[in-house]
Amino acid sequence: MLELCGRLVQKLGDVLPEEIQEPVLRDAQWTFESAVQENVSINGQTWQEASDNYFMDSDIKVLEDQFDEIIVDIATKCKQYPRKILEHVIKIIKAKQEILKQYHPVVHSLDLKYDLDPTKDCPQRIWYPLRPKRISLHI
Repeated sequence: MLELCGRLVQKLGDVLPEEIQEPVLRDAQWTFESAVQENVSINGQTWQEASDNYFMDSDIKVLEDQFDEIIVDIATKCKQYPRKILEHVIKIIKAKQEILKQYHPVVHSLDLKYDLDPTKDCPQRIWYPLRPKRISLHI
């Protein structure tokens, strides 16, 4: 963890002017490391008391077994729950379809009146009955 955050402090120092970069980075790195060592405890032990090889092989094996059990549990839930969810989705869709079947929009009809007198709305128009015209051809 200290190495990872130490690289972050180095990257932050890249934006500083070169004449103050080295002392500021050294001070920031020391401040960060001392703050971590004073405030972080590992299973109730201080940073100095805890060793780097804290986890034994047996502890790692137990953690791996627990992790495997969790993966199996999640995988079975991923298979079961979509089926259960699907049942509820189908019920909801069917209920919506039933509601839509019962919906009948109310449409009020308009009374349209048609006047057979075409000259009424336009007095300039004169109604002539249609009759075929006679065409005479002279040959």
